[in-house]
Amino acid sequence: MRSLGCLFLIPLLSLSVLSCSNLIIAGERGMVLCPEDVALRAENGARLYCAADTRYLWGGQDRLGAAGPLKIDCSGLVVNCFRTAAYEAGYELPFADASVGEFLERYSVPIRSPRPGDVVFMGAPRQSPTHMGIFVGRDAHQIWFIDSTIKPEEQIDGVSLRSYPEDDPRLLSFGRLLLVHR
Repeated sequence: MRSLGCLFLIPLLSLSVLSCSNLIIAGERGMVLCPEDVALRAENGARLYCAADTRYLWGGQDRLGAAGPLKIDCSGLVVNCFRTAAYEAGYELPFADASVGEFLERYSVPIRSPRPGDVVFMGAPRQSPTHMGIFVGRDAHQIWFIDSTIKPEEQIDGVSLRSYPEDDPRLLSFGRLLLVHR
């Protein structure tokens, strides 16, 4: 499932691309691009949410291990997975909570070639992103990701591993999260 051989035609957003995996970003608290090991830990955390039968709730931010059924939305999933992964590796998030727009504009760097654990931004074609998930990989012209959403018509309610065709216009861009050293 993790074939990286095909070229990916996204992002549609015309943003600059940085390729250095541990670049220090000038300004904001000495932020660095998320290292690969942290991204992989975040992806693993998202898989744990899938296995926990987590349900979607707008504004939900339940953490793994919380009592009762877990409820979380798309940004809550990304924040919680990266918060835990970053902490375990000696980093922290430069924010406590963030919306999809804040992730895109302030807390991630746009990239063309995502690696597992990067953030995928989604929404209506040629619009600002309104949804996000954690990129898992490419396979047979499909982009695989883990997100939290509710789509009753597709029997989806919560965190799941899903895919879109790689040319699906709902896939808007990818980003690599920014972190700070603790």
